[in-house]
Amino acid sequence: MSTTRSAIECPIFDAPKDLVCSVLPTFSDVIKYFLWIRHNLEESQVNRNLLVSEASEVVAQKIEEIWKSASVPTVSHQRIVALIKEYQKKRKDLLKPYRQRKDVPSYKSKAEHFVKDSQRLFDVAVCKCVDFQNCSCSKPNKVPLNERPFLQDQRSDRKMMIGSVDFKAVRHQQKRENRSQKDNIAEKPKPSTSFDSSDILLLEGQPDFESEQGKYDNDEDSLSPELPLFSDNPSTSNSNRNTSSLCMLANTLDRYAVSDRAGAAIASAVLQDYGIISSEDSQNIIDRHKVRRARQKKRQELQKTSKIGLLRGLYFDGRKDKTLIFTDNRKRTVVKEHITLLQEPGSNYIGHLSPVSGLSILNSLTEFLDNSSISLDSLEAVGCDGTNINVGSKGGIISLLERNIKRPLQWFICQLHANELPLRHILQHLDGETTGPQAFRGPIGKLLNDCEKLPSVEFSIIACELPDIDTNLELSTDQKYLYEICLAIKNGYCSESLLKRDPGRLVHSRWLITANRLLRLYVSTANPTQNLIILVTFIIKSVWPYVVFY
Repeated sequence: MSTTRSAIECPIFDAPKDLVCSVLPTFSDVIKYFLWIRHNLEESQVNRNLLVSEASEVVAQKIEEIWKSASVPTVSHQRIVALIKEYQKKRKDLLKPYRQRKDVPSYKSKAEHFVKDSQRLFDVAVCKCVDFQNCSCSKPNKVPLNERPFLQDQRSDRKMMIGSVDFKAVRHQQKRENRSQKDNIAEKPKPSTSFDSSDILLLEGQPDFESEQGKYDNDEDSLSPELPLFSDNPSTSNSNRNTSSLCMLANTLDRYAVSDRAGAAIASAVLQDYGIISSEDSQNIIDRHKVRRARQKKRQELQKTSKIGLLRGLYFDGRKDKTLIFTDNRKRTVVKEHITLLQEPGSNYIGHLSPVSGLSILNSLTEFLDNSSISLDSLEAVGCDGTNINVGSKGGIISLLERNIKRPLQWFICQLHANELPLRHILQHLDGETTGPQAFRGPIGKLLNDCEKLPSVEFSIIACELPDIDTNLELSTDQKYLYEICLAIKNGYCSESLLKRDPGRLVHSRWLITANRLLRLYVSTANPTQNLIILVTFIIKSVWPYVVFY
């Protein structure tokens, strides 16, 4: 006997029907399609205990096909099946008292609310972000830029529809998938007798150091077309693979902070210029994966061969640099402090750390030493520069370290920083205290910011003894400027090229630049005050020998 329409019709959702593939389904569409599939399975005499599971599997596959045609990443198949079963159970629980309570106002209101709620999108997208501009999902789970307006529309007004195939977008997606497959094949270790056991171990489960060093790396599309040697050569067999060591190349790339991809391209270009490799003979070609493995192998060897032993002297110093980091699969540049640790005597490199703040340097230091199995029981001396955060009597790192190990240490403080203190105190005594990290309150200090823009005038010679030295030997830019302007004041003439040079950005942490600007102000002042003359004389006769030679 044939089944009538009223026999399979749901009292709440009416007659079941197939899914429409031009829009993303709502909860109501999913339930109607579920009932339609279940009815077809009942007619095929499937076990009734398995009807819900079988129907849910079929409905989930259909939903995945529709979402895939919209190019939106979805949750797992098991999760979609669970959502279908969960909503079907809610519908079933609502229909249990239908015959007895269908005319009760409260039940009718509850059913109407359930039907109204079922008109919302059956959202199985991985990304649930409302504002795609601030999306924090991982890269594989992000909604493509071209599909974001469609998904927003389906979640609200539902006026848009899935159109025909976009051949341009499909070709772009296929290229992206092919590149991903090539990368996976290249990174997958291949069995070969030319690899020793250490090389095979390095291929498996090792981190990609390009995430830290590859600040100059871009996507695979950014490789220069002038280097065709990186394409796959089907004529090359596994027996002819390049297994030579690249320890010197790894050391050089680490020394100059060159990324793996850039280092491989440079090395292969040199080999090509020397005729070692060509388009016909690419056996000795160097790729970025081989460079990465060589760098990691060399680092592991250095860590094994470096013997710290008893730590008698601990020296540390740091600086703040712009650092490339990855957060939520995005590259960001932040300013982080990097501290280098050395063992003395011997100047053995221990390691480096990046504390979150200055107050956590000691915690990061002790944690690093504990993880490296380095004991502080034999520590006798500590060395660093003379900043307040290091040598403070209460909150300084050395003082806190002494309290931590419960005994005093010998302090070795860099005296180059102490050389700047006399000039600082004389300037503050003659011209007044500072008013900020880059400002003075006195008449001389207020002229230092723009002194390099002033023209040269006739100034009085200040006699001093300056030896003839080569400024290109071990002198920084600020030291060269100080020596040359001291010569100009001694000779009574300042060259035009020296006047145009920048004496450096004024900041109170670099008192050498303050000395340079005071001398630059002197050569541009026709009638200098007595305080300015005292400062310039002190710099020429007392400051520069310590700065240049010590």
